[in-house]
Amino acid sequence: MSATTITDRPAGQPPAQPAAQQPAPTLTPGGETLDQALTRAQAAAQAKRLNEAAGICSDVLAASPEYPSALALLGIVSALQNDPEKGIGLLERAIKVRPGNASWYAHLASLCRATYRMERALAAGQESVRLDPTNADNLVNLSLIFVDVDDRERAIACLLRALGQKHDHADGHLALAQNLLSMGEFPSGWLEYEWRNETEAGKNTMPKMTSAHWNGMPIPKGRILLVGDQGYGDTIQFARYIPAVAKLCDEVVLGCSAEMGPILQNIPGVKQYCHRWNDVPGHAAHCRLSTLPYLFQTNLASIPAQVPYLKPEPGRIAAWRERFANQLPPGKRIGLAWTGRPTHPNDRRRSLPLARLRPIAEAAPGAVFVSLQKPMPAADLAVM
Repeated sequence: MSATTITDRPAGQPPAQPAAQQPAPTLTPGGETLDQALTRAQAAAQAKRLNEAAGICSDVLAASPEYPSALALLGIVSALQNDPEKGIGLLERAIKVRPGNASWYAHLASLCRATYRMERALAAGQESVRLDPTNADNLVNLSLIFVDVDDRERAIACLLRALGQKHDHADGHLALAQNLLSMGEFPSGWLEYEWRNETEAGKNTMPKMTSAHWNGMPIPKGRILLVGDQGYGDTIQFARYIPAVAKLCDEVVLGCSAEMGPILQNIPGVKQYCHRWNDVPGHAAHCRLSTLPYLFQTNLASIPAQVPYLKPEPGRIAAWRERFANQLPPGKRIGLAWTGRPTHPNDRRRSLPLARLRPIAEAAPGAVFVSLQKPMPAADLAVM
């Protein structure tokens, strides 16, 4: 399970800067006060007009180079523009000028965690909670750092505190689910995992449905729509439950991406698959694939283990076997994929440049490495 958007929550929400904390206003060349300029920058950042926000912050800093609120906001915007190193430097400058802002520490903690500065991340995260102990976002952010330093007990303690402050904190519930599932606490973990659909990342993954949510009940004369609602890996992982669903209804229709359809269509029980919502036939009920472990009350002993449950088409196997035989030297063939979707909120922590894998190739001179990477990152083309 991938991590959800809680990884970037502090850095992803530029905070409003209270005017009462600002030094005496200074007029910018445009005739507005620094506070007024920062209000515009804040609005631009919230609207995702990042270049505009960065430009306004730069204008403010030209008038007052150590203006802390401008430093902090520019740091947050820089991180959103995929420059976490610059963001960390600016936030540290802002905190040095004016310590005591919990939000700045929370953003700094998030950026240090994203760049593997775990000691600094932990210190900043703990300070953000010390300064604002009832802030659920900061507590969830700190829990993620505790997970990274392998202290799940303290991570769960942070999450319980966060959910005590904000009972419907969807990201907090999802983080708790991920901790519980990783510890083998399946009943409570799957229950909490249902909160993923209430996070900002999960809310709009499906259109408004006119069929009922399937609750696991038998529908012997009806059709059930199963939806691959997450990425490729999770869709493949949860597809193992499809045969069990097929035993409870007349017909299973699978809604998934065009890329996944050919892989999943041969699973026993799949009548057809659709990759466009308008093509989905009428059905009695629908269910996300990722909800099936919860509905089937999965524990470690009951994970469907009929393997392999994916079967590639024989014709494609034969075609690729022939192509490899004609184009590749003899040797053990090893497929490589090294990056995921670049827009994934956790991509920085799961993808790497192809050049980083060169030592593996050098250590295995008898192996033949085959790229399974699609699409190919432009920066890696020169390495091939």
